[in-house]
Amino acid sequence: MTAKRKPSIRVAAPAALVEGTRYAVVVRSTGLRQRLRTLQLQRRTEDIYGNDVWETVRKTRSARAMTFRTVAGEADLDRYRAVATLKRGRPLTSRAAVVRVSHWYPLVNFDSYYETGGVNANAYNQFAMNGTSYASSWYTYGGYRSWESRYTLGRRCTQMRGTFGVTDRSADGTAGTVRVLAEGTVVAYQSPTLTPGAVTTRTFPIANAYRVSIVGTDVTDTEAHPDLTSFPAVGDLQVLCHGIA
Repeated sequence: MTAKRKPSIRVAAPAALVEGTRYAVVVRSTGLRQRLRTLQLQRRTEDIYGNDVWETVRKTRSARAMTFRTVAGEADLDRYRAVATLKRGRPLTSRAAVVRVSHWYPLVNFDSYYETGGVNANAYNQFAMNGTSYASSWYTYGGYRSWESRYTLGRRCTQMRGTFGVTDRSADGTAGTVRVLAEGTVVAYQSPTLTPGAVTTRTFPIANAYRVSIVGTDVTDTEAHPDLTSFPAVGDLQVLCHGIA
């Protein structure tokens, strides 16, 4: 005589995603075909009082695989479980599937622990670059040739992105560069030579760095243009992080 299969349910979902990504949560069961009354997929959420509760997002009477399609939201973690109500016996509850969700944050959300003169990197700034206005990003000004800001990210961020160029206040014939350093010495990104009227947009890894630095440099030929200055800048400067909120 063949032994009956012990009933079980399990939930599968991606382990890590970026906010806004569409994904599927799949519930599969074993040994429930003749025993199942209802199968529910539940998501962990909060009620109006801030208490954690399990909300049913999909329900079926079939023992076939159940698929729930959704979008990664603002929460850092999405949790799902399945609950099977049987015709006899106690309900079965699966282990929770946990989806780690990362989010893009403006770098200006982080306080700079070190900054040279001539750097503006706050949530209220505004500047023009290649004819486009940018706000809440990073730009330089003043009679300097080099600028730097340093930030502590705490090993919670994996990528950075931004639009690199020089501000429209930079004179014709000038040039600048921007480097992003991890841990003060590792070059995460080195821009090409940046000139007025041109920008480059890049996304690159920063490998869970504890600290990062943004370094702008005026590389204008001072012999040809001794009195002209270029002002490096980064528009829409953001980092991809988890566990910040």
